[in-house]
Amino acid sequence: AWIDYDDHLWLLGGLGTAEDASSGYFNDLWRFDGGYWTWVAGSDQVDQPGSYGTKGETGAVNTPGARSGPAAWIDSGAALWLFGGYGTSGAGLGRLNDLWRYYP
Repeated sequence: AWIDYDDHLWLLGGLGTAEDASSGYFNDLWRFDGGYWTWVAGSDQVDQPGSYGTKGETGAVNTPGARSGPAAWIDSGAALWLFGGYGTSGAGLGRLNDLWRYYP
């Protein structure tokens, strides 16, 4: 979780149970503005692998995989940086070593 410069709370993923009662890791991204929650991106299914695209290039289909416990911070340009955690890489569950940048 992190708070942006507009005082919105952001949450990404974690370990939980989906609507179909399956348990696992999520990659859903949520924003709370103090009154309402908004589902911003990601899947509502567990253990979704990341879609990495081309390194260093933005893309609409680029999506971090499901995870819990990543390091996250906001830079001076208001971009979110997300690193690692434990979750799904596409090759199975384990410690992740990927770095993502997101502009809200």
